[in-house]
Amino acid sequence: VYTQIILVRNIVAGLQGVSPILLDAAKGAGMNSWQRWRQVQLPLALPVILAGVRLATVVAIAIATIGAKFGAGGLGTLLFDGIAQNRYDKIVAGSIVVALLALALNYGFLALEDYFDTKKRIQRQAKRQAAPQPMGQIQPA
Repeated sequence: VYTQIILVRNIVAGLQGVSPILLDAAKGAGMNSWQRWRQVQLPLALPVILAGVRLATVVAIAIATIGAKFGAGGLGTLLFDGIAQNRYDKIVAGSIVVALLALALNYGFLALEDYFDTKKRIQRQAKRQAAPQPMGQIQPA
């Protein structure tokens, strides 16, 4: 519930960020509205949508951590138990677990963003095509 505004905003921003010229070109190429959405609009909007998912994930982790303070359990239980008991080992352990989870998910979604980024995908394909192909072995005469 708390992350819906982040998700909706990024979905709308991603879909509105697609150039109308590209959509007109796709229409001129004979694509129907479903094909334009699936083959043009969604692939171009996907990095922005994934950025919203990444941000919403980190916010959800933060909220789940703070929820332990209010008796809701969650990720911050170890952290807040350590604060209540004045045990720094629990505080540090809870902080490290929450930070590692947030960082791992953040970098995972960041890698997905990079993978689906259209410009980077084109660069990867161009680099792959420009790579020298191994030559066949020369047969002695």
